[in-house]
This record gives sequence, C-alpha cells and structure tokens, in this order.
Amino acid sequence: MTASLKRSLARALVFLVGLASLSAISGEAYAAPTGKVIANPSVVLRSGPSTSHAAQGTIPYGAQVEIHCTSRGSWVTGEYGATNLWNKVSYGGRTGFVTDAFLYTGTNSAVAPDCGTAPAPSDKASRVGDYARSMVGQTGWNGWCERWVEHVWGVSGVHPSAYAHYRAVQGQVNRSGTPPKGAVVFYGPAAINGNYGHVMISLGDGTYVTTAQTIRVVNQSWPGAPYLGWYMPNWPGR
Repeated sequence: MTASLKRSLARALVFLVGLASLSAISGEAYAAPTGKVIANPSVVLRSGPSTSHAAQGTIPYGAQVEIHCTSRGSWVTGEYGATNLWNKVSYGGRTGFVTDAFLYTGTNSAVAPDCGTAPAPSDKASRVGDYARSMVGQTGWNGWCERWVEHVWGVSGVHPSAYAHYRAVQGQVNRSGTPPKGAVVFYGPAAINGNYGHVMISLGDGTYVTTAQTIRVVNQSWPGAPYLGWYMPNWPGR
C-alpha cells in the first residue's frame, strides 16, 4: 500500500469517526424528554388534555414514556400538588395525553414545547362561551367588564375589578396556548381601563367577547394593556 493511499484512508477514517460523533451529539441534543408514571397501579391515557376526554387505555406504574409536547387542561391533584399541565405521550403503540400530576419529570414545569392546541372546554364552559356570544350587540356593560364576566359565569359580586380578580387567582393563570372556550382572559392595569385591568371571555378559536359601548367579538390584542393570561373559573356557569 502506498503512502498516498494510507494517508487517504486515514483521512477517510477520521471523517467517519467525526461524523459518527456528530450524529451521537445531535441525537442527544434532540432527544425527546421522558417521564415516569407514578400513579399506582396506572395512569389513564386520554384523547385530550382533560379528565373529560375519552380514555385511550392505561399506562402502568413505573413505565417510562416519551413526551412529545405539553398542553394546559383540567386541574388534577397528585403527590406533588395540583397542576393543569398535561403531557402528550406515546406508549404501547398509542398516543394521547396524561396529567403531569402522575408523571415524574423532575420538575413541576413543562419539559416539552407547547402542543399549540387549546384544551377542549367542558360542557359548562362551552355553554358560557355560547352565552357570551349571544350577548354581542347589547349595551349597558361599558366599563363593567368584571361584573359582566361574572354575570356570564352565573355569579355576582365576587371581585371588585378585573385586576383584583387576576390577583386572586394568579396561581391558576396560564399564558401558553389558545385559551379554551369559556375561559376568562386577563389584561393588566393601564390608562385605557382606568388601571382596573380588563377581562374578556374566550370563544376558543383565538377570538374573544368583550364589553365596550356594545358587546363585541375581538382578537387577543387589547390596545394599551398587557396580556396577563387566562384561567377557567370554578363557578356555576350556564
């Protein structure tokens, strides 16, 4: 074998080793996060991120699952407290959602990107959204956004202002994903709302019902007031 051929083979070997190393590094960098089921004897795999979604089967205690993405849905209480975080996972040839309350990932925060879809509303929340939409065009609620939201949800006199409402439930407020139908959507104190904050009702499709001189449908942007997030009240509803 000539010296020239030996040098060529050596360069090729170095290249292949480097390529293999790079592939290994890339594989580690893009490896999907995993979680361990801590519900005994099993956790329910559901078709969507809430306990109202259909069961797709169960995943046994101790199983390791790959987490594709996360969504916010119904609240579930587990060993480490209450959470509305749900993980989209695959197990046994099926893909669905499991509550983070029964999936150990080493943190209470999301470990995967947002799935980008709104949680399906409960029947109650859906009726609330429909009722809010039915009021479009009505007058008499301008400047009374909090009072109107409480009316839509079947209560009254709970909070003195939109911002007071936000402060009272701040630990339950989400900023990720599209707010589901019926959700209460908060905006911060600003000159446009007299520094009382603002609150609207989500229709679940990226549009919202809001009070003004006439009740109307708007998008998420609210001029002059910062978006604070959304939550689903535990109120009577419609």
